[in-house]
Amino acid sequence: MKKQALASKIEILIIVFLSILVFFLSGRFDLLEKIMQFVHAHENYELDELIPVFIFLVFAFFFLFVKRSRKLIKADREIKHLQGIIPICSVCKKIRDEEGFWQQIESYISSHSDAEFSHGICNDCAQKMYGEEFTKKPGR
Repeated sequence: MKKQALASKIEILIIVFLSILVFFLSGRFDLLEKIMQFVHAHENYELDELIPVFIFLVFAFFFLFVKRSRKLIKADREIKHLQGIIPICSVCKKIRDEEGFWQQIESYISSHSDAEFSHGICNDCAQKMYGEEFTKKPGR
């Protein structure tokens, strides 16, 4: 989760840096003058037509950037995953949580992820618990 949050922050910083770079480069190379030269070279385009298109493109880019950033932040909040070393009892298989309490593995994993459990019984445990009753049933 920390890696994804860091990646999202780095992505946002890169986009902000590139936006600032474009802003300063447009000032350095006088972008408005280039647009005016283009307008004069192509008399059929008028400046009052180009500026709204340019403004629309800037707002569209900004809108898409904000929308994508919100989706990334929302997805980052919704993601729950387990990582690192999880202390587990070698006898009863309970897991020690962050507060130091021991929990059943099912409740720990359910509270730290979106996983759900369905219980059954494996053949080895069924043999131990039910002995001959288990071996008498057909199909086993």
